[in-house]
Amino acid sequence: MIYMVECALGPEQTDEAWNRWYADMKPPERLLAVPGFGSAQRFRGLGARRQHYLAVYTVASAAVLASPAYRGIGGGNFLTDRWKPLIRMWQRNLFETAMPAPAVAPGSALVMIDAATPDLELSGCTIHWMQAVGLDQSTPYRGLAVVGRDMAESVAQAASPDIGAFLPRTACLRADGAPPAATATLL
Repeated sequence: MIYMVECALGPEQTDEAWNRWYADMKPPERLLAVPGFGSAQRFRGLGARRQHYLAVYTVASAAVLASPAYRGIGGGNFLTDRWKPLIRMWQRNLFETAMPAPAVAPGSALVMIDAATPDLELSGCTIHWMQAVGLDQSTPYRGLAVVGRDMAESVAQAASPDIGAFLPRTACLRADGAPPAATATLL
């Protein structure tokens, strides 16, 4: 399963302040210590989604997100009221898939597509479709594709509310300490 958290801040907020606060509040290492978390990577949006942030995790099951270990480290909330009035959007979605979350290397990007049906195609990339099965279920289906920076810039310029491109803010970390999997395609 893939667990995704998307958050948008107003334009008056600084990227540096948000990332410092978020990294201190929920460092990936803390989440990866929770049984059932397999990988973690954070992203920042391009184009119209410049103030959007995305965290992508591989989890073993929906039960992981209800576990005392996850709740005990503040999973599912912000642990403070400081940023709540500044957040314009916060969505948490859980997707069914047999594949782990992709490891997106520097110089590459993650394209994310929300759709009513899993049949949209983008020229030049392979889309892996997943069905929403838990939490907010803000879209019935979400497609992911790992692409080069040029294609990501092109996708971001299209300014579609259902398609976004995200650059990696962190490396993809794995709970077992192994190096991240291949980055060219979803595994």
